[in-house]
Amino acid sequence: MRNLYLFLRLVILLCLPFPLLGFQVNGIEYGIRDGKCYVWSWQDPAKISGNVVIPETVINEGVIYQVLEVDHNAFSSCVNLHTIKLPTSIEIIRNYAFADCPNLTSIVLGEGVKIIEMGAFYGCTNLVSINLPNSLIEIGQHAFLECKSLLSVKLPESLKITRGGLFQYCK
Repeated sequence: MRNLYLFLRLVILLCLPFPLLGFQVNGIEYGIRDGKCYVWSWQDPAKISGNVVIPETVINEGVIYQVLEVDHNAFSSCVNLHTIKLPTSIEIIRNYAFADCPNLTSIVLGEGVKIIEMGAFYGCTNLVSINLPNSLIEIGQHAFLECKSLLSVKLPESLKITRGGLFQYCK
C-alpha cells in the first residue's frame, strides 16, 4: 500500500506545471502560477524544522502576494517539522502537502481552508490534533491515512464532500 502511495505522489509531481516565478521568504519557498501564490517548498525537507507559521502575504521584489494554497508535496517528508499554522488566506491544501511528516504533532488551519486534497496528511504518525475550520467543504481520499496518534476530529457542519478512507489506520 505504501509503495502505491509513493508511486502516486511521484506521478502527481511529474504532472504538475512548474511555477512561472519562484522565490523564498524566511526559508519557505513560494511560487506564482496562474496569478495565484502558493507555498512551494521543493527544497531539502531536512531544512524545514520546528514550528512553521505561513504568513497571509509575502513580498517579492516589492510586490505583495496573498498566499492562497499549499502546493502538492510542499512539506512532504519534512521529518523535523513539529507544528504548522496556516493563515486564513489559504483555501486549498493540495495532494500530499504534509505527507510523511512523522514528527508533526499539531496543525492549525485558518478559517479560509475549503479543500483538503488526497493524502494531505498521510503518514503523519504523531499528529495529535488538527482543527478543521467551518469553511471546509471537501476532504479528499486518505487525507489522514496512518495518522496513528490522532484520537478525535470534529467535522464541521460545512463539510459537504468526503472521500473514502479518511481516517484509515488511525486510533
